Amino acid sequence: MATRNRRRKENACSRGGCVQWRSIVLQWEDAVKGAMTILTGNIVRLIRSRTGGKVERQFVGEIKTRLNRRKKSELGPISKDKDALARHYTWVKKLEHEIGASKEVPPWLL
Repeated sequence: MATRNRRRKENACSRGGCVQWRSIVLQWEDAVKGAMTILTGNIVRLIRSRTGGKVERQFVGEIKTRLNRRKKSELGPISKDKDALARHYTWVKKLEHEIGASKEVPPWLL
C-alpha cells in the first residue's frame, strides 16, 4: 500500500503535480492555523466578557495548548496530508460553532 502511494506521488511529481500537491497542503495548513487563531480569539473574548478583566498572554498560550492536545487526542497528529488537515479544520470549525451557539467555554479549556 505504501509503495503504491509512493509511486502515485512520484508519478504526480514527474507530471508537475507535486507543486500542486504541496500548494494544496500549504493552503490546508494555513486554513487550520487561521481557524485555530479565530477560535482562540473567540474563547478569549468569552472569558474576558465573563471575568471583566484582562487575559494574560500566557493564558492564551495555555488555551491553544489545550485545544491542540484535545484535537490531537481525538484525531491524531497533523500530517502533511490533505485529508488529515481537512479533518483537523472541520474539528476546529465544529468546536467554534458549538462555542458560538452556546456562548459557553467547555470546562476542559478552563
